[in-house]
Amino acid sequence: MAPLEEQMFTFFISISSGCLAAFCFDVYKALVRFFHIRKFALSVGDILFWIVLSVLIFAFLLFSNDGEMRGFMLVGLAAGVGIYLRILGEHSPRVINRVLEIIHQIILFMAKVLTWSWIGVTVPFKLAYFVVTWPLKTAFTLTNKLWYFMVGGSKKILIPVRSLVERLRKKK
Repeated sequence: MAPLEEQMFTFFISISSGCLAAFCFDVYKALVRFFHIRKFALSVGDILFWIVLSVLIFAFLLFSNDGEMRGFMLVGLAAGVGIYLRILGEHSPRVINRVLEIIHQIILFMAKVLTWSWIGVTVPFKLAYFVVTWPLKTAFTLTNKLWYFMVGGSKKILIPVRSLVERLRKKK
């Protein structure tokens, strides 16, 4: 039989595990509400939550007494959940929701800061690009129009002049 000190430590760990399990469940409920999770994803999330929570509690029990499951440990888990619900159960969902809202606001603020920082970094380069390329684009456009007028556009201009010259010759 294990000494009383070891059993008390194990009992304390099982109570702590129960409190942690209840807190994790409150966090999970708040996340489900915050992200508006649908039925199928909620079912998958429930399964994953309980698997992770079971592994976590087993790890605590493994740490406290080499994974040996005894009746007082189940009582400790239930007592931990009861203590959590009695002391923090009423206030913790509001606090968790508020923390999620604050985290959401921080993420939105950081996204805005990064966006404006990116704009602040790229605008000088865009301005320099515009200053360098505008004269070149303008010269290219004017050269194209002049070339069109001299080579390609001259045929269109000369066609009415030719027809006018031909009409004048016919009348003479």
